[in-house]
Amino acid sequence: MHVLVRKISSPEFPPGKVKIEMSVADTGKGISQDFLKNQLFHPFTQENPLQTGTGLGLAIVNSIIRSSSVEGKVDVWSSESVGTDIKISFMAEAVEDTEESPVLSELWRKDDFARPPSVSLVGFNIAHRGIELLRNVLEGYLQAWWNLVVLPDGSDELGDIIIANEDPSYVEEAVARRDTSRPMILLSSVRGDPHLMSIVTDFENVGGFCRVLYKPGGPSRLHSGLKLCIRSLLIGQRSRVPSMRGNLSRTQVENIAPLMTNGPKRHNSDFDGPSDSRPSLGPRSITLEPRLGTMSGDISRIVIQNPPPDSPRTPSPSPDGRNSPTVPVGTGGILLKASIGTVDSTLRARVLVVEDNRILRDLL
Repeated sequence: MHVLVRKISSPEFPPGKVKIEMSVADTGKGISQDFLKNQLFHPFTQENPLQTGTGLGLAIVNSIIRSSSVEGKVDVWSSESVGTDIKISFMAEAVEDTEESPVLSELWRKDDFARPPSVSLVGFNIAHRGIELLRNVLEGYLQAWWNLVVLPDGSDELGDIIIANEDPSYVEEAVARRDTSRPMILLSSVRGDPHLMSIVTDFENVGGFCRVLYKPGGPSRLHSGLKLCIRSLLIGQRSRVPSMRGNLSRTQVENIAPLMTNGPKRHNSDFDGPSDSRPSLGPRSITLEPRLGTMSGDISRIVIQNPPPDSPRTPSPSPDGRNSPTVPVGTGGILLKASIGTVDSTLRARVLVVEDNRILRDLL
């Protein structure tokens, strides 16, 4: 199935108006010409009464699009054993964006990289309409939105980040070489595949970073995954500072140490500088004290540390809650006042819920 939404502008349209077109095309059994002409938009009508559904989908869409408030049209083309193409079009008011979209936010900083990070798209060189469109959309996000460099197909080198489409072989090869220099994103249409998750786990166990994004997905999830990849690249850069085994003075070591705070911690027996002491536990903290397991089934002991009797305590909120942003909730604790505000009952909206399943409809 292929879904496409586009905006059409033309000087022939009224001022401030644009045309919106949405098309849904699939390959399948199609619709007979008789049903297409005579019964397509009738409620509770299906060409095959034994298939799932109630026959309301197209009827509702048609009634909304052709209503007086929308004044659009619905066009349907279909051929038996070939597929169906449905296109919806209507005029809409053009609204200028006043705020930057969250997905357009800064992904990387020039202070952190000498050049824009590069991305390799692998597994997209298949002559399939959907895969070609997916690659084009991804290139638009990466280059126009986030100022990343997309390496062309057939490039002799791989990018700083790899985005693979249904192809975990690059992750497997990286595990075999124990190469963790490149973070990876896997696009997959199969959720919970044990083989795929095993490959990702093996890669992360050797110190790599890999994120699986399930299809279909939008730019927000891709942005989140890329942000983690950029962070992984930065940690990798910080971990490649000069080794402390050389003839570095203590001053040089102290200058390098802050760069390593967010990176992987490495133990070096040749450096006998001061080690970071573990911070003390705060009041009411719960710790586990594991013991060595024995044949008799020893288990860990839970210790709850209470604050000393003379230690300062956090003041409790006043009973009436006037001078505090919180209010008491019995003996269990306190609650923010902002979380118990009431919604204005005069602001009511009508919501159309369309769902065949009664239980899901009740939940909505």
